Amino acid sequence: MKVAVIGCGTIANAAHIPSYMNNPEAEIKYFCDIIPERAEAAVEKYGCGKAVVDYHDVLADPEVEAVSVCTPNNVHPTITIDALRAGKNVLCEKPAARTYKEALEMQKVQHETGKVLNIGVVNRFNDSVNLIKKYIDDGKLGDVYHVYASFRAHRSIPGLGGAFTTKEIAGGGALIDWGVHYLDIVMYCCGDPKVKTVTGEVFSKLGVDMKGYAYKDMWAGPPKYDGVYDVDDSVVGMIRTDGPVISLHGAWAQNIGVAEQSSATRPASACSTARTSRFTPRSTARSSSISRSSRCATISRMRSTRSSTASRPAKSCRRTSTRSSSLRR
Repeated sequence: MKVAVIGCGTIANAAHIPSYMNNPEAEIKYFCDIIPERAEAAVEKYGCGKAVVDYHDVLADPEVEAVSVCTPNNVHPTITIDALRAGKNVLCEKPAARTYKEALEMQKVQHETGKVLNIGVVNRFNDSVNLIKKYIDDGKLGDVYHVYASFRAHRSIPGLGGAFTTKEIAGGGALIDWGVHYLDIVMYCCGDPKVKTVTGEVFSKLGVDMKGYAYKDMWAGPPKYDGVYDVDDSVVGMIRTDGPVISLHGAWAQNIGVAEQSSATRPASACSTARTSRFTPRSTARSSSISRSSRCATISRMRSTRSSTASRPAKSCRRTSTRSSSLRR
């Protein structure tokens, strides 16, 4: 299957491109980016494909069956909708869009076209997460009536001053960037309960003084000190559903110790009528991680194919991919 990667920045190089390269049934035909040097660098680095700057050139090629949308959030809807209407299957990075209205329009067009639209909330395909869901479905945790989700870090504001911290582009900060993963895990494991009410508060504190923000490393860095920082870096909230009550506490950056930071093996805890109240089982095949380094290590298959391994080196732009979550309902 011939695919294209639209947006050749950090997440494309960290997850999407390597996963396609590991899949013997996928071939990257185009690397597209509005910054020509990025697309050209991808061609040189991966030794395949063609560099283009206009995604419409990709959509006009009938050989391309699927595209990964790895752009900033503000153009997810436009590119995704154009791709679906051009007959392409789409894997769009999370969050789907900046607003609920934009996401609904994407879903509407998917229904109209019948093409696949997957959103990169990949943790629901993690073995640990699915074991948790099975425990809940089988009643091993009893009546799960309260779930507490914590996703906090000491210093992990991404791309300070750039697209990640500019609300007009990103739509928000820690909640829309990290929170979508944790909320998706909780809703998925709890059977997608109907939401009744939502209340919460977001804070923009530690990153406002950009030059005064101390950090050890930075996803999508280095900082752009002449840029914008107008998004939330921490959030608290409570969601009442017709299932459990969900409370959450998240932060890109917070003055907490190492022991208080979110653990890759403990995505959430739950109150239930069972004797055990910890979500994550003691022994799992693989741990769940929402960390920036591995949060999107899995990429969607756009069509059903037999399972394959990536143990052998690829001969071209072909390598392994797994699945992501779909907006198809």
